[in-house]
Amino acid sequence: MNRPQLTAEAVPLPLCVVDLQGRMVDMNSAFAGLAGLARVGGPIADLDILPEWALAEALDRIASGMAPCSRPLPGTGRVRGRSVLLSVTGHGGASARGLIVTILPSVDGQIAEQEQRASFALESAGQWIWELDIATRTVWRSEGWQRALGFRADERVDDGEPWGIVHPDDRDAAAAMAERVIAGEAEMFEATYRLRHRDGSWRWFLSRGRIATRRPDGRPERLLATTIDVHRQKESEERLTAAIAESAEISRRLAALNSQLTELSDRDGLTGLSNRRAFEREWRLLVARSAERGEALSLVMIDVDFFKQFNDRMGHLAGDECLRNVATLLARAASRSDLVCRYGGEEFAVLLAGAGAAEAGLYAGRVMEAVEHLAEPHPASPFGRLTISIGLATLASGEAAERLLQRADDALYEAKRAGRNRIGVARAHSGRSASA
Repeated sequence: MNRPQLTAEAVPLPLCVVDLQGRMVDMNSAFAGLAGLARVGGPIADLDILPEWALAEALDRIASGMAPCSRPLPGTGRVRGRSVLLSVTGHGGASARGLIVTILPSVDGQIAEQEQRASFALESAGQWIWELDIATRTVWRSEGWQRALGFRADERVDDGEPWGIVHPDDRDAAAAMAERVIAGEAEMFEATYRLRHRDGSWRWFLSRGRIATRRPDGRPERLLATTIDVHRQKESEERLTAAIAESAEISRRLAALNSQLTELSDRDGLTGLSNRRAFEREWRLLVARSAERGEALSLVMIDVDFFKQFNDRMGHLAGDECLRNVATLLARAASRSDLVCRYGGEEFAVLLAGAGAAEAGLYAGRVMEAVEHLAEPHPASPFGRLTISIGLATLASGEAAERLLQRADDALYEAKRAGRNRIGVARAHSGRSASA
């Protein structure tokens, strides 16, 4: 069997000759010392000095009559940081019978000093570099990353698995981002995730990077990224978010309280109906809206007959209960669109939206009947029971709000003057009222 021949010792660099089956058939003492080998014969792949795909590709090219890649390849394993050059034995082409593997010198001197300075600067800034070998899915991290997490340099923290040290809740998103970059769907890798500190806490870090090297066929080979500690910024963001949420909640509560205060200020404390303040604010608006839309509107004024005498004879608690009962009857007889108010003392006002004279008369009749069925005893009344007087007016075309109120009030006065316990209806044009 013909074996590739080479006087390896004549070469000053670590050098090894590999046959077409990938077995080492010759090496010089520099290579043997670097690889820790006493003899040749084993597969060079076992030494882990260059990516497995690179060796396989070079042997395939030689077997096909082509030369291997002429550019130096990044070393792995024990020669990481150095370059590996592959060349052919013999005269190339069909006569090639093997592969020469040469380990180039490591970077030293000024470049090594620059690397040390860069490493110091990264560590001072709480940063480190990491490199993902896409073929093997293993990661290499620069010095300082363990110290950033509170570990000693000699402590074993992970086994080189890319995302093993990442918080479980952040792991899938970070890995997915890397896969997008590898697949060419994104140019830049960027992910924020948590890493466990030696004290057991989780700290936030930000990584950014991109594909650093590609294989001859264009496929990505290494993803290179930097990582920086952003825990304080993240905590500040979380505090700010919490403060904004708390402020929003306070604003919501204040708005609710203001709404409640407005509601309370518009409500009569005794009956629960809208009060005089609410009526004064709303009735002009309702009159203006009805006039603008050409809709009907009626105003009904109600007064409890002989209420002072009722209070004097039955007591103030009974008087309060009497007013609450009347308020309940008025509200039940009205619709949701109507405004029912305690106008003052024993007097009530009801604005009936969309109601003409006929509808207003029906409402007044229902209320009169409900009070009669209430059958509240009133010893000081000539009727022997609680009664009410009503005055109603319907908005006329072009009529002002004040005029509508005056006509309804006049109609109530006429009902009381006519003997009480009756309904007074204002006449639109004459200004006089009729009682029923």
